[in-house]
Amino acid sequence: MTELKQRSNLWRRLRIGDITASRFGDVLTTSLAKGVFAVDGERGGWRVITNGEVISGDYTRKADADEKRAELAAEWRKTHWSQTAESYLDEKLSEWINGQPADVWKADAVEWGTANEPYAFEAALPVIQERFGQSLSTPVDECAYIHHATEPYIGCSPDGIIGDDGLLELKCPYSGAKWIRAKRAFDRGEWTVPAENLAQVQGSLWVADRSWYAFCYFDPRVRASGLDPLLMIKVERDDDYINNVLAPRVCAFRDYLVTTYHAMIGGKAPF
Repeated sequence: MTELKQRSNLWRRLRIGDITASRFGDVLTTSLAKGVFAVDGERGGWRVITNGEVISGDYTRKADADEKRAELAAEWRKTHWSQTAESYLDEKLSEWINGQPADVWKADAVEWGTANEPYAFEAALPVIQERFGQSLSTPVDECAYIHHATEPYIGCSPDGIIGDDGLLELKCPYSGAKWIRAKRAFDRGEWTVPAENLAQVQGSLWVADRSWYAFCYFDPRVRASGLDPLLMIKVERDDDYINNVLAPRVCAFRDYLVTTYHAMIGGKAPF
């Protein structure tokens, strides 16, 4: 775990080439777990493999095996690959090849979230203390970046570390309607992690090896109407989802990233 300021130059450099939890949802748009093709073998016996299974071989020339691998990968991608995953792959390859962070997309929603996150953090502190009897171990402006302990090129940036087992995620939706929708569900006891955030939340628990998440929505605009701007729920780790859905696909995407990089550049990955 590395402690540093989020969105600082060092923070961006530490994330170069990593598949980060905030983008796990993009990875899950493809069934890539069964689509990684690689060339393996020695001189005089080159083979194309996927998931440890030989699907084509033996080739005398490695060039022939490489050609077959590319053919199989292209055919598979026609039905299994999403444009979202394709764009993210290009972004990561750009970072690996250029050694620089990919261009950061800026929009009103992003700027709104960044500006309000410190206020959300301040509002969350007493609630966490009251509900969980614990305080945050890192302030919001020194949040941790965490690399997975055993899986290279995979990491996450939680908004806070809670005690020995918890993490904090703060969302400041730009859309007022999104917060209102969440508030109505929250008051009914039915609010859960939105689908677009599920992979990030469970993925961060996987990467950080933690047990639960305090997931929050914050909208300071509702204070004018006398409403509490903070919504918080406790999300437990879902090992079934992690082990059977998320981790296999994220690791497969990482393997495909490495394979594609080697095909373009050759040699070891640069990070």
